[in-house]
Amino acid sequence: MKRKCMVIAAAFCAALMFSSCSDDVFVLANIPFAEFFAEEADSFDVLSSATVKVSNGSLTYGTFHEKADSVENTTFAGITIPIKVSKKALEKSGFTEINAQSPALDLTVTTKGKTTTLRYTGKQNLYESNAYSYYVLEETPAYYKEALLKDGSLTFGKLVGTPQDIGVLYIAQKADPKHTKGFEYALYTDAGKTALAFGDADTAQVVEGEEISSAKLNTVRAIIATTDDGKHYGLTMLKNVWRGSEFGASSDSSLAGKTITALTFVTEKGVYTATSFVLGTSEKIDGKTVISFADDAQTVSSFVATANFEN
Repeated sequence: MKRKCMVIAAAFCAALMFSSCSDDVFVLANIPFAEFFAEEADSFDVLSSATVKVSNGSLTYGTFHEKADSVENTTFAGITIPIKVSKKALEKSGFTEINAQSPALDLTVTTKGKTTTLRYTGKQNLYESNAYSYYVLEETPAYYKEALLKDGSLTFGKLVGTPQDIGVLYIAQKADPKHTKGFEYALYTDAGKTALAFGDADTAQVVEGEEISSAKLNTVRAIIATTDDGKHYGLTMLKNVWRGSEFGASSDSSLAGKTITALTFVTEKGVYTATSFVLGTSEKIDGKTVISFADDAQTVSSFVATANFEN
C-alpha cells in the first residue's frame, strides 16, 4: 500500500509542474538580444537607433520595448521566449514578475492615418516591460532556453526543442526592397503564393470607444540563417524580418554574399526549419510588383543572399 501511494505521488508531481514536488518552472521572459543569440548565432542584426516606432504588435509582438518618450517611441531591446529555471534561481535573479493581475497595457498606434488602441493583458504586458521581466507559464512550452544562476545572474543555454520541418519553402527576390538598401525576400509555402505563417496567432483587444474587437499579433520572434561555412546569423524584427513572411538585410551586412543552407524560425509556439527551397522571380510591371514561380522550378538546397539569386 505504501509503495502504491509513492507511485501515485510521483505521478501527481509529474503532472503538476509547478507544485512543490519540482524545483523547476517554465516562464516567459524578456531576454536582451545579445543574451538570446549568444548560443544561437555568430552575429546578429538589430535596429541601431536609440528610439524607434515599434509599438505595433502586428509587427513586433514577441520582442520587448522599454518605454522612452511616448508609447510609440521606445527602445528596441530584446526577445520574449520561454525559459526553464529553478525556483531558487528565479528568486535570486531579481527578475520582475508580470501576472494575470497586472494592469492592462493600452498602446495607441497610428498606421496609414488610422489611430487604433490595442490592449495587452496578462503575459502580453511583457511587450513593453523591462528586460528580465517574466510570466509563469501553466504548460510545458514546445521549446525553451535553460537558465542557470552564475555569480548572481542568470545565463542562458542553447534552445531546447526539436525543430519542425517546414518542407519546401518558396522564396521570391523582391524587385523593390522597401525596408533595406540591400536584398529582401518574400516567403511562401507554395507556388500559389500562400504567405508563410505559423499557426494561430495570439490576439490583443482592439478598443474603440465602447466596442471591443481583436487583432492578431506577430508570431515570429527571430530568424536564424545558417550558411554553407557553418556560420549562423541572427535576424530580428523590423531590422531584417517583417510580418514573419519577409526577410532581408542591407548590402553591407555580414550575411550579404553568403550561401544560405537553412532558415530557422523561432516563433511564439515552436521552432521551425527550412532546408529545401524553390526560387521565384519578382519584377515591376506597370508600377506593381509581380512575383512568380516557374512550373518547372527545381528544389534547391541553398541560395546566395544577394540582390539577384545565384545557385
